[in-house]
Amino acid sequence: MIRSILRDTVRKKLGETTAVFWTDALLNQWMEDAQLDIVWRVRCNKQRSTATSVASTVRYTLTDLVTGILRIFKVRIYNSSTAKWSRLPQRTYEWLDNNYPQWESADAGVPICYVYDVNLDEFILYPKADSDHVGTNYIEIYNSAKPTAISSDAASPDLPAVLHTAVIDYVVATGLESRGYQDIANVNWQMYHSKLKSYWSEITWEEDQEVQMHAER
Repeated sequence: MIRSILRDTVRKKLGETTAVFWTDALLNQWMEDAQLDIVWRVRCNKQRSTATSVASTVRYTLTDLVTGILRIFKVRIYNSSTAKWSRLPQRTYEWLDNNYPQWESADAGVPICYVYDVNLDEFILYPKADSDHVGTNYIEIYNSAKPTAISSDAASPDLPAVLHTAVIDYVVATGLESRGYQDIANVNWQMYHSKLKSYWSEITWEEDQEVQMHAER
């Protein structure tokens, strides 16, 4: 749905056909808030990015590797000597500190894990890559990207189409809360979270299901 239709639907649910309590600008902003919340919760807007691993480097600036990142799902690194990719497990700063207290100054080697923090804008590859793992596009990152802002009333949310109605629920619930109608707002929040849960269940099932091969008849 385009933004004008989303906003008109929101107004009908809020009980006003023209702007009285809620301006177009305010509803538009809540739609942007909804987009970001939806992408974060259901991990949509996935993308695959590649980045360059650098010799003698354990700390990278995250946004130099991937732009508009919200969260990372998977990281792989390439080994030029074997021509194979290896998946790296995600760890935490605390895990590194507890298990490898000198991790920042450790010798280069085969990377065994990664750590990232969006707020710190940092990506850590531990240990720093040896020569077999240093090169252009040697790091492969699968992540969820921030949604693009809706540019005009004729544009649609940067979300899967099935989640557009969840944007309506989010904005209606937020609008009702702003007027103190918490009980009614809670009903819309329940519908919002129900839609996200349904989407997440379907996507998870599609990703986990086994492909069945059938003989030709």
